[in-house]
Amino acid sequence: MNIFLKKYGDKVKIIASSVIRSAIRGESHGGLYVVDSEKQIIKQVLDWNFPDIRWDSGGGDRGLRGLVFYNDYLYAAGALHIYKFNKNFELVDKFSNDYFDGTHEMFIKDNILYSIANQFDAIWRFNLDTEEWIDGFQHILGQSPKLFKPNEEIQHGDSLHLDSVSVKGGFVWYAGSTTEYLYGFNMNTLEQKQIKLYFRNTHNAQLWKDGIIFNRSLESETCYQVGNSLMCRWPTPRMDRNTIRNILPGDHARAEYTRGMAIEGDQIAIGTSPASVHFFSLESEKPLLSAIITTDIRNTICGITIYPWEI
Repeated sequence: MNIFLKKYGDKVKIIASSVIRSAIRGESHGGLYVVDSEKQIIKQVLDWNFPDIRWDSGGGDRGLRGLVFYNDYLYAAGALHIYKFNKNFELVDKFSNDYFDGTHEMFIKDNILYSIANQFDAIWRFNLDTEEWIDGFQHILGQSPKLFKPNEEIQHGDSLHLDSVSVKGGFVWYAGSTTEYLYGFNMNTLEQKQIKLYFRNTHNAQLWKDGIIFNRSLESETCYQVGNSLMCRWPTPRMDRNTIRNILPGDHARAEYTRGMAIEGDQIAIGTSPASVHFFSLESEKPLLSAIITTDIRNTICGITIYPWEI
């Protein structure tokens, strides 16, 4: 592992999850990595080789996705479960239900975890104190969001391919990699909002400052829009092709595929492949800091969040 320091202002410490393409049963198929910009450290804290996984697609059940911290535990999204880890990154519990499949990002508000189930066009709420599913809502493209309870049957479908969720101003905000809007839904009043995205097909879209920030995965950039104007574009740094390892035909992550985002103050951390994390600010389109975790093209960052523990 290498870390290449450009410059940095505020000290930021993040944890990132990754998914490894082309892994076979018994091999590592993802991990968790902590990046500390102040100490200039990259540390792998978990090698995710859980045996009971689904092998039905390039990503499938492999790797971990969204990450949140609550009461000295890390909660990490797998495709079919929310996994609970202690400070030693030992798996202590996992949670799922019949309508929880296809997670990406997660978000915590007070003691409530909001988690995507994109195979049901749904967002679930989970009480982290009681460790029970509360309720959720389903938004099928072309229809209004509908609330549901844990034991209520909901329709299978993936019309939005949800990948981002956050909570602000009483609204759950969400978008998918096939949507042209950032949607807002108030689960108490049933009020709906939608904000047109400057580009459709985004990852990690969320409200930030006076507008919306999002990744464009295939286009390899991160964008900040205010109103109908694009205020800033950060191109994902391109890795020297001569240094990239394990380029396999047909089943590998795309170089500079941009996914995963964490925000601390005015700094934005984004993830890419081969597994790397880049830190940006509004001051420049060039990264403040680039942490290169690996040059293996099969290994790609999926989720990022601020890391609250000591390394």
